Amino acid sequence: MTIKAILKVKLLLILVFLNPISFEIVFTQDGETDIVTKFILIIINLTVLLVYCFFFFYKNDIYNFYIKLKFFGFNIFFLMFLIIILELYFGNWIKKNNINHLNITRNATYNFQLNNLYPWEDSLSTYVRDELGFRGEYPGPSNINILTLGGSTTAQKFISEGYTWQDIMQKEFFKNGKEIYVVNAGVDGQSSLGHLAAFEDWFNSIPNLRVDYFLVYTGINDFMLNESSPVFGRDYLINDINKKSSFSILQKKSALFFALQKLKGYYVAKKRRARHQKIDLNEANWFDYPLLSMHIEEYKGYLEKYESRMIKLLKKINDFGSKAIIVSHSANGLWMKEGDIIYGIDANICNSDGINGKRYNGVDYYYFKSLLNNKIEEICNLRDVPYLDIDDFLIFDLNHDLYDTMHNTPSGAKKIGYLLYDKLAYLF
Repeated sequence: MTIKAILKVKLLLILVFLNPISFEIVFTQDGETDIVTKFILIIINLTVLLVYCFFFFYKNDIYNFYIKLKFFGFNIFFLMFLIIILELYFGNWIKKNNINHLNITRNATYNFQLNNLYPWEDSLSTYVRDELGFRGEYPGPSNINILTLGGSTTAQKFISEGYTWQDIMQKEFFKNGKEIYVVNAGVDGQSSLGHLAAFEDWFNSIPNLRVDYFLVYTGINDFMLNESSPVFGRDYLINDINKKSSFSILQKKSALFFALQKLKGYYVAKKRRARHQKIDLNEANWFDYPLLSMHIEEYKGYLEKYESRMIKLLKKINDFGSKAIIVSHSANGLWMKEGDIIYGIDANICNSDGINGKRYNGVDYYYFKSLLNNKIEEICNLRDVPYLDIDDFLIFDLNHDLYDTMHNTPSGAKKIGYLLYDKLAYLF
């Protein structure tokens, strides 16, 4: 084999194995590559293509190669110039209080198609976010009694205005003669990691924001959170909110970075079945035994990090001049209890990634979630913080109150709203 042929094979191998798709499949454990690695791989690919073209197509025609390289360089320069313009306009480089990087919608009204998630009058969910990124009716930022933090079970984008559990709570307060405003700051996919970042980048940037209580609706997004590689929503855009590296600055300010991360977030959510979709829970397979045995040992690392995040979050709330309420939300579609027997749903529905690389079913989830709830109850009791576990008081109707394993329909949200009003009205 000639030197030319060997070089050709080597360059082709680089293109085959060091492109973003092949790299994810061959060299990563979870099939995912961070955005910086992908960018570097693309640069390597372009460089190799240029070398390949020079040696095997234009080596004897330097002038023609120079013309094409000049054309290529001009287009790259023009593209970079366009990206800079778009970054300056849409990014956070110049504008103050631009919170696009937080994955928070502002000044927007959407009518989402329910797509048979549950029966509703016009099969639409009206979803409104105001100029601050909040959802709900209230006089202004200086007059918020309860601001709710959480993920998609808090945001409830597929439940119309007036029917979320926050709306139900507020209506109950008003009906009983108390002008208490319950405002929704939930963000799809957000965990306690995202809540911490929200104080840094969102709430602290809102002039005159005064909140009596932050109600943290915690659970599923913290259940299996990998802090080094968060997956969804605001969490997906951060690794460590305290880092001040050039990459962390890019994360906060770049519009292109945000767009690429959001697209990947949609892809990962679809891959891990974390998107909103109708699941017929009565048709699913249920089991009365777990797949794992050493639940405490398996969950120890997750639990320690969760405790650390929640202690930091309670301190953030206190430093903000507010008080905390912690509520563990239900994932009643993953498990059910009949007498002393725990039934859990099929592992394929629980999560495609597993815990510590091991698959778990709904019975395992029940045991893991019990450890999580016990830990946050312990933290709250030590600090005199009100704590509620939804599963201690409510059993949801799988046919009517849930459209998947954890997201409520309006009837489920109504039950939560009534319960939280009943248990928290004494605070006001």
